[in-house]
Amino acid sequence: MSIMMIKLFIEKKKEEVLGGVSKTKKNINKTDHGVDILEGLSATGLRSVRYCKEIPGVRSVMANDIEESAVESIINNIEFNEVGDLCTPNHGDASMVMMQHSRDDQSRFDVVDIDPYGSASIFLDSAVQSVDNGGLLCVTCTDLSVLCSHAHPEQCYAKYGALPLQSKSCHEMGLRILLGSIQSHAIRYKRVIEPLVSVYVDYYIRVFVRVRDSPLLTKKAYSNIGHVFQCNGCKSHYTHPLGEIEPRGKNGMKCKTSNGPPVSNVCEFCGSNHKIGGPIWINSMHNQEWLDRAISHLNEEGATEAYATHKRMLGILTVAKEELPDVPLFYSLASLTSTVKLQPIKMKIFQSALMNAGYRVSLSHCQANSIKTDAPNGFLWDILRNWHKQYPAKLEKMSDGNPGKIILLQEPVIDVDFSIREDAHKKSTVARFLQIPGGGPGTRATGKRKRNVSNSTPNKLRKIDIGQGSNQENKDDQNIEASENMNAGN
Repeated sequence: MSIMMIKLFIEKKKEEVLGGVSKTKKNINKTDHGVDILEGLSATGLRSVRYCKEIPGVRSVMANDIEESAVESIINNIEFNEVGDLCTPNHGDASMVMMQHSRDDQSRFDVVDIDPYGSASIFLDSAVQSVDNGGLLCVTCTDLSVLCSHAHPEQCYAKYGALPLQSKSCHEMGLRILLGSIQSHAIRYKRVIEPLVSVYVDYYIRVFVRVRDSPLLTKKAYSNIGHVFQCNGCKSHYTHPLGEIEPRGKNGMKCKTSNGPPVSNVCEFCGSNHKIGGPIWINSMHNQEWLDRAISHLNEEGATEAYATHKRMLGILTVAKEELPDVPLFYSLASLTSTVKLQPIKMKIFQSALMNAGYRVSLSHCQANSIKTDAPNGFLWDILRNWHKQYPAKLEKMSDGNPGKIILLQEPVIDVDFSIREDAHKKSTVARFLQIPGGGPGTRATGKRKRNVSNSTPNKLRKIDIGQGSNQENKDDQNIEASENMNAGN
C-alpha cells in the first residue's frame, strides 16, 4: 500500500504546483526534479529498493539503519539491484538523522517512512519536524498489546500520552491514539496533520498523514482531540472534545474549552460506572478524496498485475470509504446482542432498523460485524428491547445486577421499524474482509524448525524484479530477511 500512496502523493503534489496551491520555489523545484524519501529504519533496504524501482518521480531515497550489519545488507542490496544512482545507504540513529534534516527547509524530506518493530513513539517528534511542508508521513506501529489493550495503560500513556479502553473497537481506538499522538507532537512546531488513510491490518496499524505548516490551524487542533467515556457494564461509549471553536465576526474565532462530562456518575442504561480513555483523534481518519483516488488507481488497467495484494488493498480501502467519517469508534453487533443475551440479529435487519429511523450506519474496516452509526446509544438499546419482545431472552437465567437484564426490563422509548431495506448492508462485488495468508503472527507451528547458525551466511542478497511479485504488502518485505540466496546465476 505504501508504494501506491507515495505514487498518489507525487501526483497530488504536481497538481498542487500546477494549480498554484504550492507556490514556493522549493516545492516547484522538488516537484520538477522528483521527491526525496527517507526510510528511517530500513533493515535490509528492500523497501527502499522497491521505492526506487517501482515509483516514478523519485529523486532520492535514504535507507537508514542504526545497526552496522543492517547497513552492510543495505549496501549489498542496493548494488545487487543497481539502484545506487537513487538510493543512498546511511548508518545512523533515525531520530538524529531526522533532526539533522529538520531545520533547513531545503533538506527536509518529501516522504518520511517510519516502520519499526514495535512502537514508533520515540521517532514521532523528529519525524514531524523532518517532513517538508505538505509532505507525507507514513507511520507503522506493531505494539497493539499497548495501543489496543487495557492491560498496559501505564505503557500506553508513557509512549503515546493516552489511555486505551477494552472494547470491540480497540483497534480503531489504537489508530486514533496514534493520530492524536502525532498531532500532539506536530502542534509544538506550529504544524498540523491531515490523515489521508489510517488502517488496521492483521497485526499492525499504519497511518498516512500530510504535515502542514499552519499557525491558524494549530489553534484549532485541540478541537480534533477528545476523551472517551465507556460504561463498564453495557460498554456504551461517548466521545467528548477537549474544546470548541466559536466563530466570531467575519474571520475571527473564539477558542473555548468544552463543558462536561457528557455522562453522569453512573450509566443511564445499566447503572454501572464509567471508565475514561484517551485523549484520541475524534475527527475523520481518512481523506475521502484520497480514498477515491486510491480506489480509482486500483481499478485502472494493469493494477491487478502491479500489486500482488491488489484484492486486499481494494477491500480495505472500499470499506474505509464507506465508513462514516464523523463517527468515532463503533459497536460489534455480536457484542450488543451478547450483552442482553438475545439471539443474534442479522446485520441487514439491524441496519434497516437504524435507517428506517433516519440514522446513518456503516461498517468499519477494523471488524466485519461492526456497527458505526450516528444514532444515540439509547436507540441502539431500544432496537434490542423491541427485538426482545419478538424473540424474548431468558431473563430468569440472568442475575439481578446483570447489565443486560437491567436494560431489557426497561420499556422501549421508541417503537422500532424492522422493515427490510434494499439499501441496508448491500452486497459488494469487492471482497472486503480478506484474511492474512498463512494466518499471521500467533499461528500455531506445525513442526519444529531448526536453524544451523554455524552454516548461516550473512548479507546474502535478494533481487527485486518489477512485475514478479515485488509489490507484496510492505510488511511482507520486512518479514522476509535479505538472506535469500538469489545469485545472478540461479
